[in-house]
Amino acid sequence: MDQHLILLKQFVDNVRKNTDILHEPSLGFFREFLEELGAKIPPMKSKTEGTSGTPPKTEAKEPEPEPMEVS
Repeated sequence: MDQHLILLKQFVDNVRKNTDILHEPSLGFFREFLEELGAKIPPMKSKTEGTSGTPPKTEAKEPEPEPMEVS
């Protein structure tokens, strides 16, 4: 198989796994091409869902100081 077709297949497989790729600014020309053909591009997933398959990072809370008793 031609090397370009292999790369294209890999790209399409990646897009199937993560459609957020289509929202990359550098792929704007490709997104426009797909829309011209009648494709509906899904909206970008929210950042809190985690697109890399790893759970979103949570910020660690600093422990609150214990209240001091005043006599």
